Amino acid sequence: VVFYSKAIEIKPDYADAYNNRGNIYQDKGNLDQALLDYNKAIEIKPDYAEAYNNRAMTYFKKQEYAKSWEDVHRTQTLQYNVNPGFIEQLKKASGKEE
Repeated sequence: VVFYSKAIEIKPDYADAYNNRGNIYQDKGNLDQALLDYNKAIEIKPDYAEAYNNRAMTYFKKQEYAKSWEDVHRTQTLQYNVNPGFIEQLKKASGKEE
């Protein structure tokens, strides 16, 4: 986290640093902080498919399935391959096909 925070301090518009720091927060279970970082990465780079994908997984962990589906669809629109296993988990958890 410190490394990415320092990178953001040096270059506040570094979308990759926000995305990667969000991944660390997500791994540690700090989902709200992860969402803040993914949101900032997307704000900086609106077509950042990987950040949408990561945010979808975070929403899934928070059981916010509608938001997760929105990000899955946005990710797919940006031609990013969403993990089929994740989509299956989301279908089961949300009770929706998409």
